Amino acid sequence: MTAVAPEPRLSDFFLRLADDPSLLERYERDPEAALAAAGMTHAQIDAVVRGGSDAVRSALETELAAEPALRRLVTAPRMMTQGDGGPDDDDDDGDDDGDEPDDG
Repeated sequence: MTAVAPEPRLSDFFLRLADDPSLLERYERDPEAALAAAGMTHAQIDAVVRGGSDAVRSALETELAAEPALRRLVTAPRMMTQGDGGPDDDDDDGDDDGDEPDDG
């Protein structure tokens, strides 16, 4: 019976980046080539290089869901920012007219 090698995981790759300065240097120079050399699939490479933070987060969450041991090591952030960042978010006086704060 032939053993099947497990698919490389992004979580393992990112953990290796923290411990391997030469891998980090290669990744900073050419992320796509470094991921490919580490055996990542086209979908994993695409998620990291072109997908943005939401795609990477989704890929990592999928890995974590399948691996309870990894779930213990990686925790999701507990704090989130709220609000749309619009002009009203800066208004400390609660007055929407743009004038000076009301004293009365």
